Amino acid sequence: MIKELKREKWTHKGMNGRLLVISGSYEYIGTPLLVGLAAYRTGIDLLHITSPELSAMATAVNLPEAIIHVLKGKYISRRHYNEITRLIDTVDAVVIGNGISKNKETLETGKRIIRYLVEHEKRAVIDGDLLIGGMNASKNIVLTPHAGELERMINRDVSIDINDRKRLVMYAAQSISGIVLLKGAIDVISDGFSVYLNKTGCPEMSVAGTGDVLAGIIGALLAQGVEPLRAAILGARINGIAGMLARREKGISLIARDVIENIPRAIKKI
Repeated sequence: MIKELKREKWTHKGMNGRLLVISGSYEYIGTPLLVGLAAYRTGIDLLHITSPELSAMATAVNLPEAIIHVLKGKYISRRHYNEITRLIDTVDAVVIGNGISKNKETLETGKRIIRYLVEHEKRAVIDGDLLIGGMNASKNIVLTPHAGELERMINRDVSIDINDRKRLVMYAAQSISGIVLLKGAIDVISDGFSVYLNKTGCPEMSVAGTGDVLAGIIGALLAQGVEPLRAAILGARINGIAGMLARREKGISLIARDVIENIPRAIKKI
């Protein structure tokens, strides 16, 4: 069992992690649900999800344990900024970016929120379309790009050569002063000083949604007090092992929710 996830005898609701998920859009209705389910299966106490109307309602129906904050409209926009930042102040960690779309105003608002996270030294996971070039992070923030997103971040081509990936991930982490986890057949993780590889996982995890699962796992670890670099390393391992366990039963029929259901078993194996 991961030492940081052990519960004290007299624990009460809220002591073991409060996470905010800022996710979803008119096009990506199911994304907040995947992130939230993964976070709950990783052991947090309280989950807040703030999302545009359709995705918020879909999540509320399928995840009644979560506290849902509905944002009016189809997309996250500048009018939601104050509401979102107030929520950020009430939690231990944040996951932002999954399924928010490429809507111009949404991306601009997302950048403002990231600046707020950095300025207030908040622990966070950044994923999806918010992974852009020229961004600044902090030692408290974990970025989880796939190869295409990393190329956008650093304006360089990313090959399949593992040594090249290690070099570029370290460069990216140094450039943003944060933690970078490059998703792939072998995950590459760096804080700008050291590089770590995660070789768990399987080809069947190439299906949509497993990146959202990873973000939820890491966000939950951050909210429970796991240090950001360790949270990224552990999160990659938990996600990969859960996928391998799911493959035994589902094979090529594996979907992201199968990975989520195996998170508890994966945690026990670490």
